[in-house]
Amino acid sequence: MLNLSRKIKSDKGSITSFTLLSMLFFLVVVIAIYASVNTKIQKQEKEIKSVQDNYKQENIDDIYGNTLNGKAGLLATYVKVGDYVSYESDALNEANLNTLKNNLNTYSGKSDSTINSAINRDELKWRVLDVNEKTGQVRLISAEPTESKIELYGYNGYNNAVKLIDDACSTLYNNSKLASKVQNLKIEDVTKYMTTQPTEDKTEYTPTDIKIPNILKQEKNQKVDDSIEPKLGVSEQNDFVIGSSKSSNSTLKNIAWYKEMNIDTSFKEKIYYELFIKKQENYHSTYIISSRCIDALSNGTNFDIRFVYGGNVSIIDLYNSYGKESSRNYALRPLITLKSNVKIDESNLGEGTENSPYNIKL
Repeated sequence: MLNLSRKIKSDKGSITSFTLLSMLFFLVVVIAIYASVNTKIQKQEKEIKSVQDNYKQENIDDIYGNTLNGKAGLLATYVKVGDYVSYESDALNEANLNTLKNNLNTYSGKSDSTINSAINRDELKWRVLDVNEKTGQVRLISAEPTESKIELYGYNGYNNAVKLIDDACSTLYNNSKLASKVQNLKIEDVTKYMTTQPTEDKTEYTPTDIKIPNILKQEKNQKVDDSIEPKLGVSEQNDFVIGSSKSSNSTLKNIAWYKEMNIDTSFKEKIYYELFIKKQENYHSTYIISSRCIDALSNGTNFDIRFVYGGNVSIIDLYNSYGKESSRNYALRPLITLKSNVKIDESNLGEGTENSPYNIKL
């Protein structure tokens, strides 16, 4: 009986020792697993911190741009170049329209132009010209040139072409709630999307005793008697200018170029050929561009306006250094810069097509 009791005690001691050893082994395993997992977590935290340190906030905003910072639904995150958008101008202000017509009669060089007197708003469709997702800015171009035209003549036509053309677009096609800027298409808007930038001759000529339109005194890269600051780019004009002058000491730089456009090679994307040049098989757009141009040669200088005609981006003269004046009349090509907070109307979306344009709202 005593031996049996001792055996039982001995067996209990073995069982207890085994249990303790098992528990100890399990604890060691758990600690090892915890240490391994903790090491991985620390490593991942370091990697996350490294990514956060390397990316600026604007990069993160770009990644999650459609859902962060109220960007969801912005037009810029929804449309692509060439899409049709439903844009409506404000009710036409008759006083502003009369001011436009008076300015055309006073500063275009054609005080008796029936073309300018008849200028009015056309019913236009609008397409996306470009999209800046970062700023939220979308620009629209009229799907076609206007039916209404603007007539320019001689030195005053050259002097005031840019401002008169842009003012006409702004007066006729502004929407004060949706648009931040309304103007006509400019040469820089076209060259921006060309595959190669056009080559300007930039040869300098030094004619004497020539006739010049007075705005030439303000133009960059052109040196004439009585030059005026600040200098203007070819697509810029702040105030109306009248008259012509004789310049006895001039240095004129030839910046003229013209180019026949090709659907496959002229633009970075074919859609720009369709927007700028040709929408239909047997149709080429014809319209004025609100940019001046100097075509300076050794035997004389033409003071030109840029325009699109017959598949070409070209130039045509209004005045020359011998005093000859010419009359030109062309359609407009309005360009709308929408405010960055303009959104797609998700309750009445549209399809972005000509017959079902995207609808927009603030």
